[in-house]
Amino acid sequence: MTFCSLYAQYQIRGTVLNFKDRPIEFAIIELRKTDQPSGNAILQKVANEKGEFAIKVNYGGKYLLGVKSLGYSDTTINVSLESDSVSIIKIKMMDLEIKEVRAVTVISKRPFIERRLDRLVMNIENSPISGNRSSLDLMNLAPGVLVTNGEVLLRGMQPARVMINGRMLNLTGVDLENYLNNLKSTEISSIEIMSHPPAEYDAAGNGGLINIILKRSKKDGLNGSLAMNFSQGLGKYPDYIPSANINFHRNKIGITGSLTYDNLQDFLTIGMDRKINQDDGNFVSNTTIDSKIHLASERLGLYYDINKDQYFAIDFSHSSSANKSFSNANTSIIYADPHKSIYSVGYFTGNLPTDFSNLGLNYSIKTDSIGSTFKIISDYTYSNKNAFSGNHNQKYDSNNNLISDTTFNFSYPSSAKIFTAQLNYNKVFKTKTEFSVGGKYTFTDIFTNNYYDIFFNNAWKKDLATAFDFRYRERIYAGYFKLKGSIFKTEYLIGLRGEQSEVNGLLTSTSQQDTANNRKYFNLFPSIFFKKKVNNSGSNYLTFVYNKRVGRPSYSQLNPFRYFIDNYTTREGNPLLTPQFTNSCELSYTLHNKYSLSINYAVTKDIISQVLESNTSNPVMVMKNRNSGYSKNFGLNFSFPVDVTKWWLINSTISAGKIISEAPDYSINSNYFFFQTYQDLNFTNRFSINISGYYRYHTVWANIIFAPLGSLDISCQRKFIENKLITKIGVSDIFYSSAGNTREVSYYNSGNINLTRKAQTRVVFINLIYRFQSGKAFKSDKMENGSAEERKRL
Repeated sequence: MTFCSLYAQYQIRGTVLNFKDRPIEFAIIELRKTDQPSGNAILQKVANEKGEFAIKVNYGGKYLLGVKSLGYSDTTINVSLESDSVSIIKIKMMDLEIKEVRAVTVISKRPFIERRLDRLVMNIENSPISGNRSSLDLMNLAPGVLVTNGEVLLRGMQPARVMINGRMLNLTGVDLENYLNNLKSTEISSIEIMSHPPAEYDAAGNGGLINIILKRSKKDGLNGSLAMNFSQGLGKYPDYIPSANINFHRNKIGITGSLTYDNLQDFLTIGMDRKINQDDGNFVSNTTIDSKIHLASERLGLYYDINKDQYFAIDFSHSSSANKSFSNANTSIIYADPHKSIYSVGYFTGNLPTDFSNLGLNYSIKTDSIGSTFKIISDYTYSNKNAFSGNHNQKYDSNNNLISDTTFNFSYPSSAKIFTAQLNYNKVFKTKTEFSVGGKYTFTDIFTNNYYDIFFNNAWKKDLATAFDFRYRERIYAGYFKLKGSIFKTEYLIGLRGEQSEVNGLLTSTSQQDTANNRKYFNLFPSIFFKKKVNNSGSNYLTFVYNKRVGRPSYSQLNPFRYFIDNYTTREGNPLLTPQFTNSCELSYTLHNKYSLSINYAVTKDIISQVLESNTSNPVMVMKNRNSGYSKNFGLNFSFPVDVTKWWLINSTISAGKIISEAPDYSINSNYFFFQTYQDLNFTNRFSINISGYYRYHTVWANIIFAPLGSLDISCQRKFIENKLITKIGVSDIFYSSAGNTREVSYYNSGNINLTRKAQTRVVFINLIYRFQSGKAFKSDKMENGSAEERKRL
């Protein structure tokens, strides 16, 4: 062989066409050796939008050229490269529905990311992209989804609620993050992302929904996993979380169970400065909070398949936690006249033991052979909290003389009972039109006892003048219908949900007259979705969405207790809070089923926000929830996934817009910008590196503007023991700049309050997961839940 022939290059150029001689865009081209027809491709390319491709090969010989595209049968042809030349070929692909070839049934594969009428769907099952990732990694691959500090955010803004098979997860923070990290792609069929949930879901919440659909098999067997997550905050505290879960199925019965124990430690430092007394005085405080959390969670589920079309399930979950905190606050009030200045030191302890239980029942039946279903879902939830805080404050004058020494305790035990029951019926017609109807009843009863014990003359005494009881009762009667179909080559989904709410709040006290707050209100929540294809293949399309949502106050926001954060800062609830309502619409264009550009607009009235009330003549500041005016949000959003190579995937989102927030006591008009990227590098089947980061400029919430912030995380994963043992090592928030470390300005009463926060967000972590299996793999039936929104408000 000569030197020239050794380094000769052969080129294959071609065009991929259908049987109407129209180009097939973005077909996948793979080149293999003839003696390895089922082996890995030696080269892989993607045709352009005109169906054109070009492949360069260093060595001549005979090859197999394979072509794949959604909606067409896989095609393979023989290519012979015998001289240093360019081979020009045309490849015609057959539609899947034309015929069955040689008794081989061709099954159409869905794209990895599929944009349906009311949701974005990531098809995980049988996708080469999914690998053996965690559900947390998969969510980061979804356009516009950001996972940070134990929250799942859509477009970097509102927290989304996470469901498993339609059952809302009762997890938040690090518990949610660990659960999603343990749930692997091998167990997942698809992930649904709903920025605008349709009518069958509760109208509450503005952050959207993420629904993880698990695979389901009827084969007998046992499987499970053991996991240990360990993390070390750089410069502070370690955490560890052991967990275990097991699943068993035999004949018609399935059992699933899980145990988790969380041992968490954290810290938070808060700095504040503001003007008082018409700018004559300056208020400066620094507070350090250290906390410890011990949480034990158990879950047991039983599933019974009555027959192939119906099943019954019962699920019980329980958790108990002990949350203890210790705070140290130093405050200076400095005046131009130094003799008026004051210095104080405060010590605060907190104890929040909580016991939570939930019992759920679920029944489902298929009513015909084309997919119609009827479901009954019911839940009962009980929660008990025995909250307590201790307060000790010493105040000194400018000469360091003790002015006052105050000690008191505040107790606010509470209990909550929630019952929900709902019916859902979905009728599928032969024309593929669907009609759904359903109803839901919610009963909520909350009771809180609030009282102070004051240490006076070397003895503790209950302060009856400030003690009170607060009882809150809420009834919600809801019904909905939904119609889905297609007309004039346009898909549509029209839904309407109605909710009648009856609220009773009663504040009783021995020192003042009882106060009752009773309200009844009825609201309609329409939702409209349209999707219009603008090319023959359906890969380019326009969508339009409109819906109305409600944000109800949490139960703690309604309780009018006063809780001391530091010497001059208190937090208190507001029993007069009313729900906030949001109307939003969005117009989007999707190109090649991958790139999406959208314009959105939302208006929220009576917005519930935590405002910082202060008076320039008084150093005391109150953190309080109020219905404070309205906000308008106009934004642009662009999502663009990029496949750099077969092993390097990048998914990025850019959002920008303007927020206007108006209320009698403040006015904010601010632009914002958000960029998020997630990069996944799979070097081998067993080793991968993940890099994720985001940047936010001017986040606005009610009367608060946050300074720019961002985060960069990096981790590497390695699999051992035939992929049964998965290890993951990484660092989160490398530059210590994430949402847990913020600078913010609060505007209220013509004054500015400057705040800084710093928490334990830069963490080194090690996750170990061992998965075991005996017999055939399986997954349990759906277990849906009806009290998710109510439990979120506890």
